[in-house]
Amino acid sequence: MKNLMLVWLLFFSTSITVFGQQERTVFGKSGWRISGVWAGPAVGVGQVDDEALVFRGAFGGVEFGKKLLLGWGSFETDNDVYINALDNDRFKMDYSGFMLGYTPAAHKTIHPTLMILAGTGNAQMGTSELDNIFVVQPTLGLELNVFRFFHLSFDGGYRMVSNVNIPEMTGQDLSGVYGEVKLKFGFSW
Repeated sequence: MKNLMLVWLLFFSTSITVFGQQERTVFGKSGWRISGVWAGPAVGVGQVDDEALVFRGAFGGVEFGKKLLLGWGSFETDNDVYINALDNDRFKMDYSGFMLGYTPAAHKTIHPTLMILAGTGNAQMGTSELDNIFVVQPTLGLELNVFRFFHLSFDGGYRMVSNVNIPEMTGQDLSGVYGEVKLKFGFSW
């Protein structure tokens, strides 16, 4: 009888330790759980074929673990740009895609941000047909936590455009350095 009680006691104490361990997962209670939602407008300045361009757009995403942002962004040219090399034809471009952002030290008033956008879009010269393009846009910036629900971000990066089929233009003509300002509205919990 003593041996049977000892076996039960040993079994019971082992099962408590085994079942008492909490499983760790990537997107669970102790991992990268949803911690906020952010969205807002963005205005950027870049260049195409040595001509200054203003891009306006918007973005939105879900925050995980107060550091990782997964979302979507969409941008388009805002001003009329006429490319001299192409008989002063008006140039337009728009693109949108998946955004992945990382914000280390988000709890500090001023902190760095890293973001990358990858997606497709269209470019058009004059009245020609729309040309499908592919855009990858990495960004490095500083973010200021103005209020809990409002953050202001100053970013810079390089827009890489490929798959360009506009006559007398290449992906290198549409690629270039850019800077942007983002207004982020939302909250983290």
